[in-house]
Amino acid sequence: MRIITILACLLASLPAIAFQAPGFENTAVAVNKFILFPDSSFYKQSNIAIAEGETFQVINETKLLHEDDAQLQEFKWYQVKLKSGKVGWAFGNNIAVFDSQMNKEEKISSETEAKLSYNFHNAKLWQASIRGRGAKSATKKEYIEKYLVFTNGLKQSRFIQIGREQVEGKSWAENVQVADLNNDGFEEVIIELKSQGTMSETINQYLEIFTMKHDAIQSIYSEKINLGRKSKNIAPINQKFFDVEEGSIRVAYIDYFDCSDSFGGSCMEYVTYSYAWDKSKNSFEILYEPSRTSPIVKPKSNNLYLYPGPGLYQKVGTVSSREILKVLGQEVKHYKVGTSVEKKIFFYVENAWGKKGYIESNNVEFIENDYSDALNSYYQHPSMNTDSFGKDILAIQLEDSKL
Repeated sequence: MRIITILACLLASLPAIAFQAPGFENTAVAVNKFILFPDSSFYKQSNIAIAEGETFQVINETKLLHEDDAQLQEFKWYQVKLKSGKVGWAFGNNIAVFDSQMNKEEKISSETEAKLSYNFHNAKLWQASIRGRGAKSATKKEYIEKYLVFTNGLKQSRFIQIGREQVEGKSWAENVQVADLNNDGFEEVIIELKSQGTMSETINQYLEIFTMKHDAIQSIYSEKINLGRKSKNIAPINQKFFDVEEGSIRVAYIDYFDCSDSFGGSCMEYVTYSYAWDKSKNSFEILYEPSRTSPIVKPKSNNLYLYPGPGLYQKVGTVSSREILKVLGQEVKHYKVGTSVEKKIFFYVENAWGKKGYIESNNVEFIENDYSDALNSYYQHPSMNTDSFGKDILAIQLEDSKL
């Protein structure tokens, strides 16, 4: 049973459902170990030690931000009430407080329970944040850490950081889902995390998978989703495809690389590799190393010609719709048509008998790979603006589970 499909799905195909977290509106969770203070200052500590993950009620907060003891950042003080009934003050860099705005965002599943372990079998999900600002920053830009919190019936919590905003840049969770990926009866947390530097236009994407063992959440898989750009002469399919099925992860992508020394264009290879769940290590370990094959296309009609070069129309061979062709590479040509410029892409292909030649991309269609729909969408009508293509391709979609 296929569980996760990444790529080749439009963002619009996943309905946006508001995430709800009733009953946590005045709740906070400790993200560090610390000692409560009797008032909103660092002058005197209490003897009340707070453990990481302890959950409590927020009953008051300061109106102004205060500098931390290292004089680097500013946060509010929060007065909190513990399960024991004891009351004290916590500095804002130690606790993540229920964030009403985050819990209204339509990016996280409406599933409000997760089966993470025996002690967290029906954990409630909610979102919290730490908010402050740099004390020495000239911009006074807000500093934010965002957390996904899991709270059980005993008011014990565990959390995963799912975002950060600071002067240097930001990261955020585009998609959060839960599913049992290793068939152990408990669910894992799947996160598509994105990050972007303040001075960069590039958005990096990562697939992160977490599980709970001995009541502690730990990462069991992390991989970058988007690919680098090694050649100017490429299609804008810039993401990997992931398939998770019965304790294994299969990864695939189209690799473009410069091979102008060979024939003047960009080479194309279909790369696949796999991971398997290792119960002894409690993580996904490499099963099959990367293999590389040529993408396969099929001619859309009979009696299509192969040419000696892109834009050269002296035929070197003929292909039919019953054949399959290996795509070795591509080359882009631009033609002026009146006042506009038209873009054409030619594939350098090889048939089953070893005959090689060029064929225009809109005369063939990709088959037998995870990228077929996305590749055909682009190559049938090559766009001049490649940056706009592929932005709506969903990185992570969870199937065959409750969303």
